[in-house]
Amino acid sequence: MAAISHIHLLTLSFFAFLVSTSYAQLSPTFYSTTCPNLQTIVRSAMTQAISSDSRIAASILRLHFHDCFVNGCDASILLDDTSTFTGEKNAGPNRNSARGYEVIDTIKSQVEANCSGVVSCADILTLAARDGVFLQGGRSWTVPLGRRDARTASQTAANNQIPAPTDSLATLISRFSAKGLNAQEMTALSGSHSIGQAGCNTFRTRIYNETNIDPRFATTRRANCPFTGGDRNLAPLDIQTATQFDNNYFQNLVAQRGLLHSDQVLFNNGSQDALVQTYSQNNGRFVSDFAAAMVKMGNIILSFLAFLVCTSNAQLSPTFYSTTCPNLETIVRNAMTQAISSGPRIAASILRLHFHDCFVNGCDASILLDDTSTFTGEKNAAPNQNSARGYGLIDTIKSQVEANCSGVVSCADILTLAARDGVFLQGGRSWTVPLGRRDARTASQTAANNQIPAPTDSLATLISRFSAKGLNAQDMTVLSGSHSIGQAGCITFRTRIYNETNIDPRFATLRRTNCPFTGGDRNLAPLDISSATQFDNNYFQNLVAQRGLLHSDQVLFNNGSQDALVRTYSQNNGRFLIDFAAAMVKMGNITIKSDSRMAASILRLHFHDCFVLGCEASILLDDTATFTGEKNAIANKDSLRGYEVIDAIKSEVEANCRGVVSCADILALAARDGVVMQGGLAWTVPLGRRDGTTASQTAADNELPDPVNDSLAILISKFAAKGFKAKEMTVLSGSHTIGKASCITFRPRIYNDTNIDPKFAATRRANCPVTGGDLNLAPLDIKTGTRFDNTYFQNLVAKRGLLHTDQVLFNNGSQDAVVRSYSQNNERFIRDFAAAMFKMGNISPLTGTQGEIRKNCRRINY
Repeated sequence: MAAISHIHLLTLSFFAFLVSTSYAQLSPTFYSTTCPNLQTIVRSAMTQAISSDSRIAASILRLHFHDCFVNGCDASILLDDTSTFTGEKNAGPNRNSARGYEVIDTIKSQVEANCSGVVSCADILTLAARDGVFLQGGRSWTVPLGRRDARTASQTAANNQIPAPTDSLATLISRFSAKGLNAQEMTALSGSHSIGQAGCNTFRTRIYNETNIDPRFATTRRANCPFTGGDRNLAPLDIQTATQFDNNYFQNLVAQRGLLHSDQVLFNNGSQDALVQTYSQNNGRFVSDFAAAMVKMGNIILSFLAFLVCTSNAQLSPTFYSTTCPNLETIVRNAMTQAISSGPRIAASILRLHFHDCFVNGCDASILLDDTSTFTGEKNAAPNQNSARGYGLIDTIKSQVEANCSGVVSCADILTLAARDGVFLQGGRSWTVPLGRRDARTASQTAANNQIPAPTDSLATLISRFSAKGLNAQDMTVLSGSHSIGQAGCITFRTRIYNETNIDPRFATLRRTNCPFTGGDRNLAPLDISSATQFDNNYFQNLVAQRGLLHSDQVLFNNGSQDALVRTYSQNNGRFLIDFAAAMVKMGNITIKSDSRMAASILRLHFHDCFVLGCEASILLDDTATFTGEKNAIANKDSLRGYEVIDAIKSEVEANCRGVVSCADILALAARDGVVMQGGLAWTVPLGRRDGTTASQTAADNELPDPVNDSLAILISKFAAKGFKAKEMTVLSGSHTIGKASCITFRPRIYNDTNIDPKFAATRRANCPVTGGDLNLAPLDIKTGTRFDNTYFQNLVAKRGLLHTDQVLFNNGSQDAVVRSYSQNNERFIRDFAAAMFKMGNISPLTGTQGEIRKNCRRINY
């Protein structure tokens, strides 16, 4: 990823980093000096409220959930209607059911009496929800603080975005995915129904009509919920322990005693059955996962689908332009309608333009930029040259939008809306587009050449490319369905129709008529032979029939991991259209933050920094005439990444408080927040480091652990030299629960070591040959490579450590007992890891007048 300059906005929600008009960040210690008694006040108030009304814990939790699901955790749900907006209180999901407003009012009054004008209602609501869970028997969690309160609310958004009790599993997954929460987090968060009650009108249909219900349970519920009337009669969501936060809710689902339809769909021969079964048997796992998911949900702020708030307090939201450019979507839809009536290919062209834009440093309209004297743009990159089209149409729409609301709407948002409308006008399903993107000020031909998927890519390469953008294999497959419309040039499919064997012979013969063996490179053929201007699932039917036009199409159905999904889409057009819409929302939010590897990369950057000259950001320095830095040291060359993220944060911080915050502190905070956003525990980061004025490649080569050769004794020695005990070395190695490693670092292990699971070795060898492929990547944690948990240690016990330096921790040595303990106790691991990271952050910091505060993290000040 190219370095970024002139950043105006940046998506870094997984770093929980927020900048508003006064520099701030989400941090557990945000109010430590301005309102030190805040959490005591909230906890006391919630204790008193629950003693008076045991339902209030569930009510406050629901209030927080419904708040976060509508444009973020901003307390918009608490606002009364005004003359300028109709709020969320009387939206369908809230009217006559949302309660607890007065409790929040009371807490706010008490907080104001202690520290007036300091604490937001959004933070109070978030803390109150946490404390309600804890006071009813759940696990507490650290709440990052520093939210700001919304100045508006939207009844329409509440009606459209909050999950309904009648939602199907697919709809629930889609709704949560739109908020950045995956299916596991959706299931864990549904466990909030371990406490609280629901009105008869929300479960009547289930108890009278559905068959996947325990008959005795249905009879019990009917006693207080007649077929007609009694709409507001209440029943507990958890029939066993309705005021105790535990895993009985999941036991109820296994016994077909889910009260709501949207409860029971979690256990109904679907994708979440196994997880529900797990939670029903393991209360500790449930409460741990619930706490982690609540932290993540609490960060659905103006930054989730979104971007770092700068002085404008902007956010991605479907209503972003509702007052500043209310006719925007009508203008775009009309322009796309007219364009498609003149040439139906344009829908596919705009969709492709959006896709190629998002895949290169995010959905920022960089693809639309012409070359300048300072950069070579993306238009003439190999995937775009002589094939990307539709620039003129976007220019036309931009002109029309400017005539209505000058200087308001970004090209990035126009392109995103146009792509959505093209799909819809060709027969696809529409979707809500979060808006508020800003346009890039630079572009990169090199990045376009390297990052955009190629028509010759293998399945493994496609999965890897999409994964690098935060899109999983299912997202990749469903987004490939964009090839339901559009055409491709002969040069992109010639090799397939002449050389490949997994192709229908008649189809190959037909395509050869317009694509000779030589010449005719730009001759076109439809990507979907059946219905090339109709957005539907025929593309997948073609794949099943071996009629995929591109090599990268047919690999999706070629005895591989995506065969079953392709077959499902080929048989179910509705499922395809729903999943496509959800994946497009997700893709539309690709920016710098959407690199799921980035949390691990920043954590490693911090670690490699601290282990050389101390935590003073020497690792960020480029080489100079006076020193050779650490970037090209053996442990760092071709593997360290994330520099551009730190650059971007530094730029934003400098814009708010120039010359104050060191790069070393930024890196330490970013490492912490990356861990938290991947499911780990937050820790307090002492601040005040200064930046170093030199770097040392020699020191990096000598002091950083060697993943290929270091023995357990050497690892213990290297960590001891930095003040760490052997146990701290082991727990810090747990950072390998996230991230990836290159083939060159684990080749000797998978081919030569004997203390390795043979099946695991065989799996890794598939993408790491004996020779070549040095930079091919594999997850350090084969189970949950983007989730911060203890499965890394479980892997070690099963002899599935990827690196030699991983497995030496569990190989009949001194750390075996520690590894086994962490493998069985996730809570202990994440607690000990946080403590060790706190300690690591204090390795030889520069303070006071030592060092400097760099203006640019890559260069010392001159």
